[in-house]
Amino acid sequence: MSLLQPWMLFALPLVALPVIIHLIHRNRHRSVRWAATMFLLQANRMQKGMARLRYVLIMLARMLAVAAMIFAVGRPLVSGKLGGLGMGRPDATLVLLDRSASMESRDLQSGASKRSTALAKLTGLLKQRGHGDQLVLVDSASGKPQVIETPEALLELPMTQASVTRANLPSMFETALAYLKASEAGRADVWVCSDLSAQEWDAEGGRWQAIREQFTQMKGVHHFLLSYAESPANNLSVRVANVKRRPSADRAELVMDVHLEGYAQSGAKLALGRVPVEFEINRVRSVVEMDLKGGEASLLGHRIPIDSSLRSGWGSVTLPGDANPQDNRFYFVFSEPAIRKTLVVSEDGALGESFRLSLSIPAEPGLEHAVEVMPPAQAGEIRWDEIAMLIWQAPLPQGLVAEEIERFIQTGRVAIFFPPERPESAP
Repeated sequence: MSLLQPWMLFALPLVALPVIIHLIHRNRHRSVRWAATMFLLQANRMQKGMARLRYVLIMLARMLAVAAMIFAVGRPLVSGKLGGLGMGRPDATLVLLDRSASMESRDLQSGASKRSTALAKLTGLLKQRGHGDQLVLVDSASGKPQVIETPEALLELPMTQASVTRANLPSMFETALAYLKASEAGRADVWVCSDLSAQEWDAEGGRWQAIREQFTQMKGVHHFLLSYAESPANNLSVRVANVKRRPSADRAELVMDVHLEGYAQSGAKLALGRVPVEFEINRVRSVVEMDLKGGEASLLGHRIPIDSSLRSGWGSVTLPGDANPQDNRFYFVFSEPAIRKTLVVSEDGALGESFRLSLSIPAEPGLEHAVEVMPPAQAGEIRWDEIAMLIWQAPLPQGLVAEEIERFIQTGRVAIFFPPERPESAP
C-alpha cells in the first residue's frame, strides 16, 4: 500500500490525542472523602470491570477515528487483488480512441466496424463501473484531450466518427501523461480502443521505454485495452494515378493507372485471384477484371472512351465489399490539360526561334505547348506567374530580374541557362 500524500504520515502522533485529553480531564477534579457515599462506592466497585472495558473501547474508537482521518487525507492506494476490489471511482477517466482506417474493418454478419463496436462496449462499461469527475477523450485524428460530459456522448461526437488518418499511439499516451500530470489526478483509468495494428503502435520505436517509466511512477493509474476476438477478414485496397484526358479524332478518352493490393487474415499477401473492378465516369459504369498475383495487381495505361464534349468531370474506381470499406473506392477528377507556357530569353533572334520550334513540339499527344521569345532588354516585362519553364541564353541577369528568377525556381518550376554568344568581361 502507498499514499498519494505521504507527508500526512507525520500526523500519526495525533492518534494519541484522545489519551492526552483523558489524562488532562482526569487530573482536573480533586477527590473529597464523604461518609455518605460509602454505599455508592461499593456499588461502583461491583461494576468497575465492565465500566473500564467500555471506557477502553470508547478510547480505541476515538483513536481509530483520528487515524482514519489521517489516512483518508493521505489518499491510500492498495495494490494487488485487494486494490482491484476496493479501487472505487477514479478521479479521471481517459479514453484513447484509434480512428485509423484499420479500425473501420467490419464484421460481415453484423456490419459494425471495430470503432463503433469498441465505443458501444466502452459506453456500457463506463456506465456500469462508473467514471471519474473528469471524462476525457484523446482521439488519433486531433491528438488533443477533450473533456466530454457523459459516456453516451462517445457515440455521437464528430471526433469519434470514422477517419482515414493514421494513428500515433505513442503520441496519444504522451498526451495522456501530460494531462494527468497537469490535472494532478490521483486515481485514473486509461481505456485504449485500438486493434493493435503494428503501424499505429510502432512497437519497435524508442519512445515506449520512457512512457512506461513515467506511468510506473503514477501509482494510481490503471490501463484497460478493448480487444477483438476475431481477426479481420481478407482486405483489398485500390489506388489510381496518372489520370489524363486525351482527345482523339472524333472523341476523347481517359488514361489512368490502377493498382490493387490484397492481404489475408494473417497479414500475408493474398494468393492468386480475379478481382472485378468497377469504373465510374460521370455516372457511367464499366467493369474490368484484374488478376491478383502475389497480393498485387496493376493496370497501366487503362483507356476509357468518353464523349468529346466532356471537357472535365469526376470518376471513381471501386472494389467489391470486404472487411474494410474505407479503401475500396478511389475518387479522381479530370479536365483538359493546361497549356504549358515556356519563355525563351535570347540575345540572338535566330537561336531563340530555334528554341521556339523545338519546344513547341508536345512530348505526348493531347498536350499543347506555347513558347514566347524575347530579348534580354525586355526581361523586366516578364509575367512570371504565367510561365512554367524559362530558357535563358544571354549574360546572367542582375538585380531584380535575378531575384525574380530565384523565386521562380524556389516555387518548383524549371529554369535552364545557356552560355551567351560572347563571354562576359571580368568586372
